[in-house]
Amino acid sequence: MSGYYSLLLKRLMLFVLALFTGFSLGFAQEIQYNGGAGYSTGSYYFNEQTSTLHLSNGLSAGFKRVRVSLNAPFIVQSTPWISYTPQGGIPTGGSQNGSLKNQGTGQGMGPGGGGHREVVLPDTVSYTKASFSDPSIQVGLKLISGRQTQSTITLNGYLKAPLTDPSTGYGTGAWDTGAGVSFSQGFGFSWMLFADATWWWLGDMDDLRLNNSLGYSVGIGKILTGSPWMVNASVSGFTPMIDDYDPPLSVMASSGYRVNGKVFLNLSLEIGLSESSPDVSTSVGWSVTI
Repeated sequence: MSGYYSLLLKRLMLFVLALFTGFSLGFAQEIQYNGGAGYSTGSYYFNEQTSTLHLSNGLSAGFKRVRVSLNAPFIVQSTPWISYTPQGGIPTGGSQNGSLKNQGTGQGMGPGGGGHREVVLPDTVSYTKASFSDPSIQVGLKLISGRQTQSTITLNGYLKAPLTDPSTGYGTGAWDTGAGVSFSQGFGFSWMLFADATWWWLGDMDDLRLNNSLGYSVGIGKILTGSPWMVNASVSGFTPMIDDYDPPLSVMASSGYRVNGKVFLNLSLEIGLSESSPDVSTSVGWSVTI
């Protein structure tokens, strides 16, 4: 895409974000501020550890069955090798993304796959930098939501705009879109089963093709009887995003605490099960109804 059209699209995205904010504050039935702070660390398949502090800044507006959300994460990162999408980080190598070619694991490493080759990139001991990542918009449409059946089915759509320089490691430099469905089912008054599936159309980087991918998660939660606490356990992952590299896969345990009718807090611990995921991630989040 030419620089002129890319700049035009970026300006259009900024206009949409500003329009959404003004419209939401004026007409939404419910406005929420959603934020959080998370820390993750891992070597992925690189020769150096990457540590990331992720600050989430989100605003959502509810209109009957429709909820529109925007998010503009702020990232502090020790290397430029992890690029961010609405569903999290992808170890692309950043500006060195061409180095991943022919250095992968799995089927590309001989009979039977499952081999390992460390991807060596330039030393970044003094790199640590901070910047906003690409902003994204999510639209959710509730198809089913009933108290008697305790079932909820929601269609979701996502759009991420490439407003950051991919050489800094905060984005891929391409537009990403996603479409999917989420489902939850309550059992009695305390148990809940939930699942999510989203198909992602991921834009390519300069020297690295990113495969379109299915993101998924499934989990179970329980509200502690007579208590404002809730606990959850889930597993989440993707189909392969980069040829010859294992896709992200992780398990998570989390807890939530409802302070009152307007404030909800949560705490989570996530363990990576593949080299495309950080070794460990922990976060605290909050949702405040305005």
